[in-house]
Amino acid sequence: MKNQISYSSEVRERAVRLVFEQQKEHESQWSAIKSIASKIGCTAETLRTWVRRAETDQGIRGGISSSDRERLKQLERENRELKQAILRKDARPPIEMMVAFVDEHKARYGVEPICEQIQIAPSIYYEHRTRERDSDRLPNRIKRDRKLELDIQWVWKDNFRVYGARKVWRQLLREGIEVARSIRYTERLRQANIASSVGRTGDSYDNAMAETINGLFKTEVIRHRSPWRGIEDVEFATLEWVDWFNNRRLLESIGNIPLAEFEMDYYQQQNGSAKAA
Repeated sequence: MKNQISYSSEVRERAVRLVFEQQKEHESQWSAIKSIASKIGCTAETLRTWVRRAETDQGIRGGISSSDRERLKQLERENRELKQAILRKDARPPIEMMVAFVDEHKARYGVEPICEQIQIAPSIYYEHRTRERDSDRLPNRIKRDRKLELDIQWVWKDNFRVYGARKVWRQLLREGIEVARSIRYTERLRQANIASSVGRTGDSYDNAMAETINGLFKTEVIRHRSPWRGIEDVEFATLEWVDWFNNRRLLESIGNIPLAEFEMDYYQQQNGSAKAA
């Protein structure tokens, strides 16, 4: 069995260019191909394949161009990866992921062919799209998830955008919003563009009392909200932050409650003890 010879792209391009330049000097393009193939050491059929591909890329001949062929290979590769995920036990991708995949490629390949490849009924795709346009038709779970995402955003923004996953979760509970710390909660954090890494053990935001007040002020106000337009903006932001820090900020070292609440509980206990005495 003969070893297959590999030709560089430069050799292929030069051979094709010679065919285009000299084909008028021969009886036919095939004659030019055979003549040039013998000079560069490849078979005439190999050179003919190169020529046909170049003609397709240049729009001279119909067919799939090299760029389209590459995109098709990429789509097939993504299909294989998605199929592997689907066939893996308990690892079928979420419907949202498969719908997004169809959306990305449907203009070129159509909805039905893609759905066939990733093993999802076209009716499921169309139903999902209809639900996106009509929120009343969304499943209750999705409605709850979207409401949770809005609540997460509200809590995060209302607390100077410095809370991480744990603090947001605790504040949600204080607001009477029941939510489990689960994969779905983490996913809602991600969709709300809140980094779950903020607030992990060792992070300055969740170990506030381990740092000086000045350090926290620089971290959470000066650096976090810069650039500043003037000293007046800094002064107003400082007043906002001090009020929030004293009255609403959750501090882990005192049981994840605000300072004002801790102080009020302390005096209530003292009064209760005095009355009991």
